[in-house]
Amino acid sequence: MHICFVTYSKEKNLTADDSAAAAWLKAAGISVTPACWDDENVNWKIFDAVIIRSTWNYYLKININVSS
Repeated sequence: MHICFVTYSKEKNLTADDSAAAAWLKAAGISVTPACWDDENVNWKIFDAVIIRSTWNYYLKININVSS
């Protein structure tokens, strides 16, 4: 299983808390990848699950199209 922890551009990597969760998930055979919520190059379809974590700048981009 491959899951995504959704972040934002100023926190592109996993936070300390997310890293701890990712380590636990890895031990269970689940890989975790961070991805910025507004990065148009992210292929969201490759993930089995998407966990919304640190999307702190969402209110600045209210009209962004993330339907793909």
